[in-house]
Amino acid sequence: MNRGGFTLLEMLVVLGILGILLAIGTPGYLRWLAGLETQGAAVELAQQIQRVRTEAKRGTEQSVQTVLGSSSVTVGSRSVVLSGATVQTSDTLTFQPPYGTLTGATPRVMTVRSTRYPSLTRTVRVISIMGRVIVQ
Repeated sequence: MNRGGFTLLEMLVVLGILGILLAIGTPGYLRWLAGLETQGAAVELAQQIQRVRTEAKRGTEQSVQTVLGSSSVTVGSRSVVLSGATVQTSDTLTFQPPYGTLTGATPRVMTVRSTRYPSLTRTVRVISIMGRVIVQ
């Protein structure tokens, strides 16, 4: 009588192969996730800069402040947390009404670094006095 199914040896071989593949793939997957977190933190910083510029157009001076090594950004009177990343630049961006123009020299460059993989960084650049922001 012929029974379908797997033998114990076949199951062990498959489990061994799966274990090897997981051991090889897990570090790359974790690095990829850290890269996504870092990109997300850089985009969040860029969005906060754009938001502050928009608020400055409504009539009051607005600013964004970053502190070296901090995982949060001060936007006006509140703090915004950048998940999974820290800012590697200390700077204050101040936008003046009525056009939301940036005071001080441009371009401004801020670096966002992953907390898990310090070699993973993204750059947020404010390239004009009108507050144009580029994430690289």
